[in-house]
Amino acid sequence: MGSPATNNALESHNRVIKDEYTLRERLPLSRFLTVASEFVNGWSLAVDEVFATLPTMTLKDWTEAYQWAKLPKEVILTNSDDTFKHYEVPAGKADKIQNFENAWLVHAFFFFDDYKVQWFSKWRVDLPHNIDWIHGKCNCPAFYKNYMCKHIIGLAIRLKLANPPPEAKNLLIGQKRKRGCPSKSKPALIIQ
Repeated sequence: MGSPATNNALESHNRVIKDEYTLRERLPLSRFLTVASEFVNGWSLAVDEVFATLPTMTLKDWTEAYQWAKLPKEVILTNSDDTFKHYEVPAGKADKIQNFENAWLVHAFFFFDDYKVQWFSKWRVDLPHNIDWIHGKCNCPAFYKNYMCKHIIGLAIRLKLANPPPEAKNLLIGQKRKRGCPSKSKPALIIQ
């Protein structure tokens, strides 16, 4: 936490330098230093950008979280401290968390496959005590990429800390949303 898990941002800057400043040509050192000082100067003057302080949640995230929250998955509150409540949720299609306590003591991961099965069998979700659930944390791969995942949103829905938008609810569980703008909910009591 607090540092990038991938080097995507670095590669993005590298591409901008190649596409806009050096035009993908090798430059002599003196010319490259001039070009580098130009784009660093330009970037330092363009700091009027506002940095995101909260993760963004798309309709896809809400839909996946709502569908996950409606599944009969076992959620265990493992412990609680002054700031966070720590939950464990089963990963994948499992409804219950497997217990690996004795497996750890018996063979202490002689095989990588055993370690992998245990590590990816559950996710740890940490939600703040207050209603500020959006600052929750999870150890699933989706969270490390987007700083938000269906487990955090789904747990907030289960605990009634968040209400999903109506568009997220109008899709059958297990189905994916089709391309295009989602249809709005139809009024219930209109007679045609």
